[in-house]
Amino acid sequence: MIKRTYSKFTKPNGKDAWGVTINQEGGEIISSFLFTDVSSFGEAIREEFMKVLSGEQSEAELTGNACHIRITPKKTRIVNMLSMESEEKAVVDVDSQELVELMEEWLAILHKQK
Repeated sequence: MIKRTYSKFTKPNGKDAWGVTINQEGGEIISSFLFTDVSSFGEAIREEFMKVLSGEQSEAELTGNACHIRITPKKTRIVNMLSMESEEKAVVDVDSQELVELMEEWLAILHKQK
């Protein structure tokens, strides 16, 4: 289970926004993926996950604003391409189904924010 905490905050321009903290190893990478890539390309990313999870494709690879992902039916590898950390600290493997659920939750929060 991906442990997360959502929080609402006010941006300097006075608008409300949501943040998410992932409370596990690699959490910063997962958060970056949500903020930078899922926020911008959520539906397209979700479609690629569905192709893999349904068996239509055996795997998929995508590159977004900050992260590169490799999706397989069991695990998804997220690589934060902008990380200043060593290469091994810029990578996290996550259960693919759990990540889809997290992405859908995040997109619902963003939609509610509008």
